[in-house]
Amino acid sequence: MRGRERVGDPPRPPFSPSSLLAATLLPYRFALYRARGSHLYMADFCYWANGLTLWHLWAAPRSLALRRAVFALASGPLALSVPAFRNALVFHSLDKSTSLFIHVGPALVAWSLRWHPGPLPGAPPTLATAAAERGLQACAAAAAATGWGGLARACAPARGHPALPRGWDAATPGDLVAAAALPYACWALAYYVLMFNPLAWRAIRRNGYETMWTYMVEKNAASPLARLVSAAPSPGYGPVIYMLAHLAATVASLCLASVWWRSQVAHSLFIVALISASAYNGATYYLDYLLRVAVRESARDGGKA
Repeated sequence: MRGRERVGDPPRPPFSPSSLLAATLLPYRFALYRARGSHLYMADFCYWANGLTLWHLWAAPRSLALRRAVFALASGPLALSVPAFRNALVFHSLDKSTSLFIHVGPALVAWSLRWHPGPLPGAPPTLATAAAERGLQACAAAAAATGWGGLARACAPARGHPALPRGWDAATPGDLVAAAALPYACWALAYYVLMFNPLAWRAIRRNGYETMWTYMVEKNAASPLARLVSAAPSPGYGPVIYMLAHLAATVASLCLASVWWRSQVAHSLFIVALISASAYNGATYYLDYLLRVAVRESARDGGKA
């Protein structure tokens, strides 16, 4: 029957709130930014990584390489963009909420997929059921015999699943970097050609489009990145230095992501720190806004007096 699963069909991917938000917020952002002449921001790496996450969730959930790449990119460069760009939890601003979602959403998905993967789409239900029953029996026996310490040790391997691909829960730092290398290289090559070839460069200048280059280098001339680019022997080397700096920051963040892969506690604390940082940035935003309103009201009352 159409619209209903038959017996024996592989289970469908679980409903993902992150996917629904992406399908809603990203088209809205493109339309808004296109009207402002800022739509080329959406060629930046964070949007590419969001697309890669959605592809893994819906098109290739059993790909071990994509699993590692999504985890590394979402838990590394995307997550660290929250403090770098001061993403703020500002409830009334859809634009700021979208910016926060773009960087935090994949990180939350990566945490869930790493520590609570569940049965994969296409896994036989009988294996999933047997694994769950074995895990519950082992945990109950350990709790009865040795208390909470034994419970934790027995439940740790229960996260595995007999239908998962070999090596699903194993990855060295080199594995994570290697898995992320190809998606990153594809983006970097496409971005360089799109943004910095002479025809595109002139068109961007002629139309007054905003890009991450104009924001990071031209509008923030005192930033370390802008000073590094300005130190290039000739202007033609500026984009190359810009891309190399982006690569260096990405590799450093991928090394941190390998720490989160090995420890659920460290990874969970990192996620809490990200959300706390966004909440703090949101609180300072509201405080600054209220102070500006107070100063404006005070000046207006003083003028009347």
